[in-house]
Amino acid sequence: MLNRVFCGTFLPFICITLQKHHFKFFRARMTEDTKIIDRIIGGDIEAFESLVQRYQKPIIGMVRNLIGDEHICEDIAQEVFFAAYKKLRTFNESQSKFSTWIFTIARNKSINYLLFKIIY
Repeated sequence: MLNRVFCGTFLPFICITLQKHHFKFFRARMTEDTKIIDRIIGGDIEAFESLVQRYQKPIIGMVRNLIGDEHICEDIAQEVFFAAYKKLRTFNESQSKFSTWIFTIARNKSINYLLFKIIY
């Protein structure tokens, strides 16, 4: 009933035990994101709102942890979603999950903001 996933060479003594339904949940989420992305690329611009609703709070939370300023993190989150929308055609689900892709954009935007703040 349970699957054991070992964390590889980085943490050889840590073992995470997950039930099979967790894997099904993540696969379903990936499939759902992919379907929404296909709709957006096909011209259904309003479908992007469902991705924003799904990822807005986690992205704002991550950016807040990196930046610290509530108002700035909301601006950066807006930039993240704008960039994701513009580059949605470049997303390749065989390379990463959508969540990984959009959180990478958020991390990079946050780092760019911090570097800009340090330099200027």
